[in-house]
Amino acid sequence: MTEVPVMLSAKQRYMWREIAGNPGVACRNIVAHYAVQGPLDLDRLHAALCLVVGHHEQLRLRATGPVDAPVGTLRHHPETLPLSVVDLTGLDEPIAENLVAMYCERHTASYLDLGTQWAVRALVLSRSPDRHLLLLSIHHLTTDGWGAGLVGHHLEHAYRTSDLAGIPVSMPYTDYIKAEAAAREGRQRTADLRWWQESLRTVRPTPLFGSAPRPGLTMDTIEFDEAMPASFRSDLRRIARPVRASNFVAAIALLAAALWHRTRAGQRVLMVSHMGPRLPGYEHTVGVFSNRLPLAIRVEPDQAVADVVRTVQAGMLDLLEHASTPFFELLNSVPDPRVLNAQFSVQHVPPGMAGPCAPLATFRFQRYQLVAGILPVHLLLMEEPGGRMGWHCEFRTDVFRCAEGMSLIKELLADMTTLAGDETRPMVEVLGR
Repeated sequence: MTEVPVMLSAKQRYMWREIAGNPGVACRNIVAHYAVQGPLDLDRLHAALCLVVGHHEQLRLRATGPVDAPVGTLRHHPETLPLSVVDLTGLDEPIAENLVAMYCERHTASYLDLGTQWAVRALVLSRSPDRHLLLLSIHHLTTDGWGAGLVGHHLEHAYRTSDLAGIPVSMPYTDYIKAEAAAREGRQRTADLRWWQESLRTVRPTPLFGSAPRPGLTMDTIEFDEAMPASFRSDLRRIARPVRASNFVAAIALLAAALWHRTRAGQRVLMVSHMGPRLPGYEHTVGVFSNRLPLAIRVEPDQAVADVVRTVQAGMLDLLEHASTPFFELLNSVPDPRVLNAQFSVQHVPPGMAGPCAPLATFRFQRYQLVAGILPVHLLLMEEPGGRMGWHCEFRTDVFRCAEGMSLIKELLADMTTLAGDETRPMVEVLGR
C-alpha cells in the first residue's frame, strides 16, 4: 500500500538539517528506562508496542531526503516491531551490572534511520523471571520528552488491557502543525520576534572554560548522572518561597551564580525548556512540542542568591509572554550564536502505575537518556517521587575534552550545592574569589 504524504513542522525541518548532515550519528535518540517487576509476557508487550505505534501517527513517520528538503510519509499500522531480549539470568550480580551498563550505552548510541527503520525500538534486559529492564528508544524527530512520557504511559496501559480504549483521543500532530503555522502568521509572531531581537541585541559570548568547537571531530555527547544531597530540594523550596517562585526558577538562579563564579561573566544566557503543546486539545498527542528559550541573566558579584532568584523570576515571566517564537528563529536574532552554550531543564519522574491485573508485570519509569544535545552543556534536574533529586548531565566532546567537561560540570554542581545552603550572603563570600 502507498504511504500517505505528511507535512513536517518547521522545527522538524530545522532538526532534519542536523540529522541529515550527520549520517549515522545517534544524535537524536530519546531512551526511556523502565524497571519491570513481575513475570513479563513478551508477546503481550510486543502487541502493546504495535498498538501504541499504530495509535500515534508520528511514531509511524518515515523521513528521507536531502538536508534542505526532507520528505515525510506515514507508514501503515505495524504488524511487527523491533523487540530484542537479552537474558542475563543466572549471572553474578557484578557481571550482570556491567552487562546492563554496556547494553544501555549500546542501545542508546545505536543509530535510528527514519528512512528504513521505525521510530521506536525496544530492548528487554532480563535479570530474573520477575526482574527486567525495558529500554524504549524513540527518534527525537518524532517526539520530545513530553511525548516520550505519553508513549510509556500508553504502552503500559495497552500491556495491561490489550487495547487503548481508556486512552483519550489523540488529535493528529499534522493538525497541530497546520494550526501552529496559522497562529505564527499573525502580528503576535512579529511582535514577539522583535522583542527577542531587542532583548538579545547586547548579549555577547561568554565561554565555558574557554572551550570552542574543535574542527574535525564528530558531534558526540558524554552523559553521566550525579546524585544530590537530600537537603537540596528543601533548600530550593526555601530559596524560592519568598518571591513565590518555583524550584525550577531557584535552580536556574543557582546555576547562573555558579557559572558566574567559574567564568566571571556578568551576563549569561541560559537556554531553558518550554515543554508541552502550546495549543489546547493536544495534551495526549505525540509530537515535537518542546522549545528552547534563551534567558538572559545578569549576575553581580556582591549579590546573594536570593537577589539572583528575583532577577530570574522577572526574566522568566517576560520569557513566557513571548514563548511562541521557536528556538531556530531566535538563532537569527542573536548577534553571535556562541552566546547559547548551556541548557537547563527539569524532568519530573512519574511514579510507577499500579495496574488492576496483579499477575502482570508493573512498569516503573527510571530515567531518560537524551542523545540529542545541540548545545555544549545540558543539565537536566530529575525530580523523583518521594522528593529525591539528581542530575543528568551531558556535554559535547567536539567542544570539551572529556576530563575538562566532567570537571566543569562537577564543579558547577558543587557550587550550586554550596550556594543553596546560604542564599542571603553575597556569593563572593559564600564561594570565595
